Amino acid sequence: MPHAKITQAYVDGLPFSDATIWHHDTELAGFNLAVGKRTRTFYAASETQGRFLRVKIGRSDLVRVNVARDLARNVLLPEIRAGVDPRTKHWSQDDDARTAMSQEARTALRAIRFQEKVERKARVLRDDPRPQPGQVETFAQTWHEYRHFGSKAKSSTLTEYERTLKVHVPDWFERATVEITPQDVLTTWRRLSRSSVVTAKALMRVVSAVMHDAQRREVITRVPTTSLPKGWSTVIRNPKRIKDVFHWWREVDRIDDLYSKSALKVLLLTGLRVGEVLSLRWEDVDLDAAKIYVRDPKRGLPRDVAISTWTVRQLKRLHEIKSGGFWVFPSHAHKGYRQKLPTITYKDQKWRPKDTRNEWDSIATEIGIPHAQRAAQMGHAAGNMTDSYVVTPDVRNAVQAVADEIMQRVKGAAV
Repeated sequence: MPHAKITQAYVDGLPFSDATIWHHDTELAGFNLAVGKRTRTFYAASETQGRFLRVKIGRSDLVRVNVARDLARNVLLPEIRAGVDPRTKHWSQDDDARTAMSQEARTALRAIRFQEKVERKARVLRDDPRPQPGQVETFAQTWHEYRHFGSKAKSSTLTEYERTLKVHVPDWFERATVEITPQDVLTTWRRLSRSSVVTAKALMRVVSAVMHDAQRREVITRVPTTSLPKGWSTVIRNPKRIKDVFHWWREVDRIDDLYSKSALKVLLLTGLRVGEVLSLRWEDVDLDAAKIYVRDPKRGLPRDVAISTWTVRQLKRLHEIKSGGFWVFPSHAHKGYRQKLPTITYKDQKWRPKDTRNEWDSIATEIGIPHAQRAAQMGHAAGNMTDSYVVTPDVRNAVQAVADEIMQRVKGAAV
């Protein structure tokens, strides 16, 4: 997280980034800039009543730095620190006075205020009005109602939902919603699930959400997705695993970057999530005790995790270099820990970094490691409070046994 005085020249000179990078202004605490793949966006952020609140001011191509900073200093940060969310306030005479000298500031602040959001929804309605009394609602209008009023999903997510619908059921948009029958839905499910159950599930989840919203508004009396096979939403493809760990290990050894190579091997030897391994700090690693401390796992319960002698060997090699400061797997490009790892390709096979987790679990199952021990290592729901942070000898022995089995399977794979 770089700290610098955010000026217009500073903002214009920043390159876009695949991973969001936060820049903090040294002149005004709480005034930040987020740089992503395509945009640079100003934010005002502070703590209020024990919770952290961040409010978007606007993109750098629409709001200049001095305007965004003035809004943050004079309006947004004082309101947040007073315990008020600026997005819940209506436009007032004070706002008129504050922005009287700058149309740019007025536009940015109006986009934050609650009343402006209500007006934007009203404009959407005027552009595509609801059916008049007695008029049959089409699926296109039903989708419009759900997208703008019935769903709380992000705009990008809803855009992807709409693309999914238009690709797989384009003819539905011209039909009346009440005419879409359970048989239509079931036929579509069968057609898609023959080639991809994942695609069929994705489409039916969208259709189910839209239809339930239509039922709530009394457009239809029955949701047609009830005709789907029992348990359709839990039908998944077989979890992806590596299987051919010998050639996976050989291809990993061909990677030039030492940190990526070591991170992938640690993932396979520990069964941890990609984010848990990449965000490791050296202060979280105890090589003498053969354990690491996972700070922010998916379920929000920090825990100690056992590591094998093979993993200790991988980490010791990095510790001797320690060129990334306090990060175990640093990214010199982003001045933090690396955000992603390469996909391993061998012939027609492609193995993603997260496939190592499924492979570890599969190998552990094959050699007879009990479910409770696998769950404890992988960070699944713990049985009691002690299980969430104590590395028991049983788990340590299980982790060592899985690592020994993996190293036996990759014996001779080193390039």
